[in-house]
Order: sequence, then C-alpha cells, then structure tokens
Amino acid sequence: MKTLIAIIIYFLIKSGKSESTINTDRPIPPTNYDAIKDRYDILIKKYAVIYKIPWQVIKAHIAIESEYGTTPQVMEKKIGSGNKRGILGITENTFYALNKMVNGNFKPEDLWKPEVSIELASALTKSNSISITKDSEFFTRDYSNYTEAQRERQKELLAKVVMAYHAGAGTVINNTYSQSTKDYFKNWTIALKEISERQGAI
Repeated sequence: MKTLIAIIIYFLIKSGKSESTINTDRPIPPTNYDAIKDRYDILIKKYAVIYKIPWQVIKAHIAIESEYGTTPQVMEKKIGSGNKRGILGITENTFYALNKMVNGNFKPEDLWKPEVSIELASALTKSNSISITKDSEFFTRDYSNYTEAQRERQKELLAKVVMAYHAGAGTVINNTYSQSTKDYFKNWTIALKEISERQGAI
C-alpha cells in the first residue's frame, strides 16, 4: 500500500532515486539518530497515531518553525509575531480555537511545553486536511491504484494543507495567501525530504 506521504516523497526525490527506494517499513536506523532533531519523535508519533496523520508532516513543521526547538525565540521563550509560542509557532488566537477543539484545559503559556504544541499542531493539521480536501481519510487512503495525474492532484492538496498551517485554511481555500506562505511550503518540502531520506517514509 502506498500512502500519500510516500507518494509525495517519490515526487520530491524521484530525480535522484527510484521509487523502489521508498521503503514504507524501514525503521529509524540507530546510527542516524540525531539528539536534537529526533528528540520529539516519540511525542510526534503518539499524536500522529491519534489524529491519523503522517508523523513526518508535523516533524517538518517543527524543523521550519523552530529548527527543532533551537531558535533563540523558543530557547528564551520569547513571544513572536501574532503571539506565537512554542516549537510549532502556534499563535494565541489559533491556540484558543484548538484548545476548544481538543476539549483541552490548556493555557497559552502551555504552548512552551512540546507535548502541548505537538498535540495542538496535530489537531490543526487534521482539521485543515478535512477543510481543504473534504476527505477525512486523506492521509490514510490507499493511493496505489491512482494515476499519475490523480497523484499530482493529491500532491497539490497536500501543499494546500501544509500552507494552511502557515496562513490558515480559509486563506488557502480562497487562494489569498502570500509569497511568504509559498516560501514556507518550499522550506517544508526541503525539511520533509531530509527527514524521509534519513528516517524513511510512512
């Protein structure tokens, strides 16, 4: 079975590798463990299972939003633009909506806790995927019988889901997002490629 994320990785790196190199069952090689980049993997995978999304999606967001929690803003717990907090750069307004969505009892300052940020970012990604694709099984559907044209369409939808994390689902649906959101997606794909080459695709 080819999941969506495996298909996307194929398109991202097919110029340098054949499809057969995408091993969906490959474990994380112990020799490739990175103490900084991989320190949140257990939490990322926990909430990926709960919200039925690929863990690589959230991990790539962490890479872009906070360089795996190493940016000065995160290290010093400085509130960013839009009152952003935590390793996933969640704004205060978004926090309140997500806290209600997950029936949480969190406070905005809890976003400095990696687990809270990861749970809320996972909930946001799932919500955005449903809003944009109208498919609750977008991330888990079997795409093995899809044509290349159909897979390209799924790739476009994934791009919109990722950009929605940066700009909001409504902005992406209305195609009113800015160049900075396009740049965000470009950087996200670079992070995703690095993660997948080192740790494997789902």
